[in-house]
Amino acid sequence: MINNLYNVMFPIWFLLIFPYAWLVVLPVNFIIDSGVILLSYKHKKENNIKNKYFKSIFFIWTLGFLADIVGGIILLSLQNIDNHIFNEYISTPLNVNPLDNWYSLFFMLIIIAISGLMIFIFNYFLSFRKIGFDKKKKKHYALILAIFTSPYVFLFPSQIAYTSTQNIYFFTNHIVHNYIDTFTINRLSDNKIATYNDIIYDDNFNYGDISFLKTTINNAKRIYFYDNEIEIKYNLNISYNDNKFKPTSIYVWNENNYYYFMHNDKNYIINESDTENFENCLINIFK
Repeated sequence: MINNLYNVMFPIWFLLIFPYAWLVVLPVNFIIDSGVILLSYKHKKENNIKNKYFKSIFFIWTLGFLADIVGGIILLSLQNIDNHIFNEYISTPLNVNPLDNWYSLFFMLIIIAISGLMIFIFNYFLSFRKIGFDKKKKKHYALILAIFTSPYVFLFPSQIAYTSTQNIYFFTNHIVHNYIDTFTINRLSDNKIATYNDIIYDDNFNYGDISFLKTTINNAKRIYFYDNEIEIKYNLNISYNDNKFKPTSIYVWNENNYYYFMHNDKNYIINESDTENFENCLINIFK
């Protein structure tokens, strides 16, 4: 069955799981931690900043990295959840683009907050023991480190490393789900039908066309006012191998060099940058 219409990509937080990547991550973390704590000491006008820095930086650096690793382990554990809805909206976007939808963004922010909380706790109780700061100062510096050294890089879409930036989409509509069983396109002008699944397919059928149709539909924009007369050109019907997803019907038409579609009585417009390729995909499918 067609259970993957997306590339499995190497998420940036995987760098925390594999030791060989630490050769890059550790020096970067050290520079960031050093800059934050030195600026904090300077802002508070601490005396003997150099001595305080050397007494605290090793703990700040190693404990901060440990907190980041914990966040990475949580993200890795989420990949083992065997639930198609969870995979669709959370675990897969956490891999490729946490900004794909509000659910994945919320989960990622929670994980970053967990790492930040651990950074605060570790630094408050351990990093400043040899300096003799009072509780107020320890809390201040631990909070500064938690705010400015939390792993915000987790929000970076690793998809950028695999595709051009113009093909990165944010907060998509997920009209067409993953785990597709059958994708059928009916061209109404001649009532010609093209069907694709793992059993029925045309040798000339380009699987990439289906993948692109899915992507462009999921990134189309909702139209709240459309009063023009509609002449449907294509009828797209998608079924899924998970009964948690209802079959999807999409009715496509074009007007003034733009492509539109209707789904659940709601109208959408294909992004202008995707229009030409969207049209070519529909044409290629019936060649």
